[in-house]
Amino acid sequence: MYKDSFAITVIEGDSSKIDLQLVAAETANELIRIQGIKASIVLTQLEKYIAVSARSIDQVNVQVLMEKLGGGGHKSQAACQLRDVSMDEAIVKIKEAIEKAHGFDSAQLKLLHNGKVLENEKTLEEYQIKDENVVIMMNAKAKANAN
Repeated sequence: MYKDSFAITVIEGDSSKIDLQLVAAETANELIRIQGIKASIVLTQLEKYIAVSARSIDQVNVQVLMEKLGGGGHKSQAACQLRDVSMDEAIVKIKEAIEKAHGFDSAQLKLLHNGKVLENEKTLEEYQIKDENVVIMMNAKAKANAN
């Protein structure tokens, strides 16, 4: 499963009541504990930007991924801030950064929610994805020809 198991989720809430960045970091830490997940990416809408927290285990260098988005960190823990983008646009940027950092074809990257592949043309709102939902990003490798 090397490089083809990225867990992505969006954390939303009232930042005056809870520390959303702390919740995002803790969520990213927990997601990489799921069997088969090699990297987790958690997005949080704050007042002026979207905070992105990334965690990984040995095979994926999230520092390189976050550097592609203007952030930084360490091989297994990194972060960035995305400004002037919607949550949907931020997810697209992350998808593109994964492609650049890890050599994936973005056409092969798929978002999954409740066992269904999400269509690129639709927004998260159209799918009625809620705050507590998890969206998984995976690399769906092209099928080999039977010839």
